[in-house]
Amino acid sequence: MAAQAEQSKQEKYAALNQCHIFTPVAIETAGPFGPETFLFLRDLGCRLKQVTGEAKSFSYLRQRLSVAVQRGNAAAVMGTMGGTTSSVDFFS
Repeated sequence: MAAQAEQSKQEKYAALNQCHIFTPVAIETAGPFGPETFLFLRDLGCRLKQVTGEAKSFSYLRQRLSVAVQRGNAAAVMGTMGGTTSSVDFFS
């Protein structure tokens, strides 16, 4: 699914490739990254490692993005609950 989303984004933004470097980013709800996304993030993690000296930069970046996806999923679910704002109500 993430690979299909990347392909769809490549087609949608094909005109950008003429004057910009475009890399689609696709992360599935369950967590897997698309193949191009993985390569982009790995490169970004290596660059972060060079700048910060932190050996686990790539791992931290992946974890941070995974948490952001989980938070987005939680917000989407909670948004469907209508006037309920408490997670206690949700899990009761």
